[in-house]
Amino acid sequence: MQVSVPLALLELSDSMSLTALATGGATFLDAVGTLAGAWLTERYGNRRVLTASTLVRAASLGTAAALSLAGVLTVPVLVAAVLVEGLARGVADTAQSTVPQSIARGDADALRHIYRRYHGTVEFGAIVGPLLVGTLILAAGMGWAAALAPAAFLVAATIYRRLPSDTQTEHGPEAPEKLGFKGALSIPWVRLALLATAFLTLYPLKGLLPAIFAEEALHSPPAAAWLAVLFGVGGFAGSYVSVHAWKRLGLGPLLALAALGSVILGLAWLPGAFLPAAVGVLLFSASNVVARVALSSELVTRYGASAPTVMGLTRFTVNASAIVVRMAVALAFALTASVMGGFTALAVGIAVVAAGLLWVGLRLSRR
Repeated sequence: MQVSVPLALLELSDSMSLTALATGGATFLDAVGTLAGAWLTERYGNRRVLTASTLVRAASLGTAAALSLAGVLTVPVLVAAVLVEGLARGVADTAQSTVPQSIARGDADALRHIYRRYHGTVEFGAIVGPLLVGTLILAAGMGWAAALAPAAFLVAATIYRRLPSDTQTEHGPEAPEKLGFKGALSIPWVRLALLATAFLTLYPLKGLLPAIFAEEALHSPPAAAWLAVLFGVGGFAGSYVSVHAWKRLGLGPLLALAALGSVILGLAWLPGAFLPAAVGVLLFSASNVVARVALSSELVTRYGASAPTVMGLTRFTVNASAIVVRMAVALAFALTASVMGGFTALAVGIAVVAAGLLWVGLRLSRR
């Protein structure tokens, strides 16, 4: 979906700025959905919320795919489908983030390994999905590629119905009682962790930047899928070593490595060739996933009794940050004279974000 949706928007509208703005609007609704998802998960349980929101995602994108195959899809309809899916995605993300804790039931070591496997599975899907998208684009066209995501959501909704619906967990050492949003934000460590989360939120670009780079710089739309696959390969490798890296190095050094990976990603597009971009994508995605797994595990371990609230704030931070990032992409390409000028502007911005992440990593390592 992170590849097929931007490509479908680009193909239908022929506008990089509109594509970035539409995906940014979906991210805004995603952010709203994360906070609503925290309340819904507390009230109805993660299984019900996940199932319902995933079915909404399937319906919205499935409608757009069907209209595309019929040859009657318009830009407003596609944008509306993307926005509805964004809101449902936010609700689902918060509910989904509490599932590992429901399974671990207070066992910190089990929770770390579940997060590692969870992220590994997500990144494996990020490998298989773009490969299928690229194959379908070549073999059958964009319409059939766009139908892949809603079909996957229907399968996922069936699986979610079999999950244990339980958001009650053992209390973390610093959270003897459940925290509300205000209580969680009053804790300095949580505020720093949310800031680190914001600086780590460059990974949503794994759908947008490959699409723009492949379409406008390489003039090869299938290359977007291959670059997205490499995001998945790097992320899968990072998830595999995340627990061991966390135990050996600690959270602070892992955030510093992620900052270095971000700088490399920003520079990787500038040669305008596939190979440097591929190497940069691999290094960035591996370091970024290691840091995200460690940070998520640390948050839930510390504040387990308030998992929906803390993870809702985390997901809101991710999506609010992604709005800024996507809007920055839109401005970079709208205000520069060339495609590579846009990528140069983004490289400078990413370097600033990496410096912020390094600073937060140093602060967290002292606590």
